[in-house]
Amino acid sequence: MKHTGTQAIKTKRLTLRKLELADTEMMFNNWTSDDEVTRFLRWDAHKTIDDTKNMIQMWIKNYQSNSTYY
Repeated sequence: MKHTGTQAIKTKRLTLRKLELADTEMMFNNWTSDDEVTRFLRWDAHKTIDDTKNMIQMWIKNYQSNSTYY
């Protein structure tokens, strides 16, 4: 398997892209702080917006690896 890392995927109706720090507030308000949404994830719901910011920063750093997919 040839790893290519996280790539943007675009269709007529949807764009999937790498996360950015600017996404922090939206993510926290819409899903990372919700116990029901994060119920089956490997991490608990975030208690503060800084929890989400720290996670995004870690993911952005990991984008450097071609074997990272978020």
